[in-house]
Amino acid sequence: MAKKISLSRISQGLALVEVLVAIVLIGIGILGMAGLQVTGFRNTQQAVLAGQVSFMTSDIAERMRANPQAVDQGLYHLGNANLHNECSSMAGCTVLQLAETDMFEWNNFLANNLVMGEGVVCVDGVPENNATPNNPQCDNFIVGGNNPPYVVKIWWDRDLDGVQDQAYVIPIL
Repeated sequence: MAKKISLSRISQGLALVEVLVAIVLIGIGILGMAGLQVTGFRNTQQAVLAGQVSFMTSDIAERMRANPQAVDQGLYHLGNANLHNECSSMAGCTVLQLAETDMFEWNNFLANNLVMGEGVVCVDGVPENNATPNNPQCDNFIVGGNNPPYVVKIWWDRDLDGVQDQAYVIPIL
């Protein structure tokens, strides 16, 4: 004898399918929202890094404006990065020592605030090139001549993959 299936049992089965479909759709929506959150976070992080790079460029430009004799003598062009404590004292330091201290502090700030952050300040007549930290492709500096502008070149790992893939090159003086 065949069993009769009641209409209430069929409607209960359909309700269960509807609930499962709703759960799947809600899950897809939640995953989409999570993806948007991750993308938003990544874009915000990149914007913060771009702001840091802009700040660091302004920082070295202001340091150079405060030491015009060193700029005129070409002491910032691929400058050495040595710390001279006497630059922080009342006795003061030479323009060379101040330029070296500026570069030391600037390079440390880059290294501490950007992932794999490195930078160089140099004279470059054609700053739009494929420079790297190991080969910044800067022009030779001639003191007292008609020199091309100083530029700041900064590299860092933008997407955190272990490769310096972001470069920022801007003329400053």
